[in-house]
Amino acid sequence: MKKKVLFLITKSNFGGAQRYVYDLATHLPSETYDVAVAFGNAPDGKAGRLSRLLIEKKIQTIPIPELSRDVHVLSDWRAFRALVGLLKQTRPN
Repeated sequence: MKKKVLFLITKSNFGGAQRYVYDLATHLPSETYDVAVAFGNAPDGKAGRLSRLLIEKKIQTIPIPELSRDVHVLSDWRAFRALVGLLKQTRPN
């Protein structure tokens, strides 16, 4: 049985951290790992380059619009609830 791996990153633009997640997600052996990447939107509010690159490599993408860098109690609570729901649904190893 494959191990489920879920990478989580706040933004889907393509910078240093996103490049690292992309490299990890695309280089894990697909016969051993079931990989998904969850992310918030790019700074412009749309799915960013990371999303497009992962889709090209046939990696499962999970957009979480509630994720943002701006600290705000209501949006942080919504993001937390979205993440808990995602973890319950995907049950990564």
